[in-house]
Amino acid sequence: MEQTLIILKPDAMEKNLCGTVIARFEQAGFVIRAAKMMSLTPSVLREHYAHVADKPFYPEIETHPTGMHQPPLHVPVLRP
Repeated sequence: MEQTLIILKPDAMEKNLCGTVIARFEQAGFVIRAAKMMSLTPSVLREHYAHVADKPFYPEIETHPTGMHQPPLHVPVLRP
């Protein structure tokens, strides 16, 4: 069965938007099958963003103060 991984970044956590974002997916018919709180290491970020890792903007993904490397991230797995 097809699954979708979404990553709710720290700014979504700080602005209390996780529930709103997840509710939109649920209203579209998705069901949460798993979820965890985590932080992403530079190596995981490079793997996840391999398709843009050679682009000039990529270093900011790893270093931006509210970027993906900052904990916590909320990472649910959804299924239609």
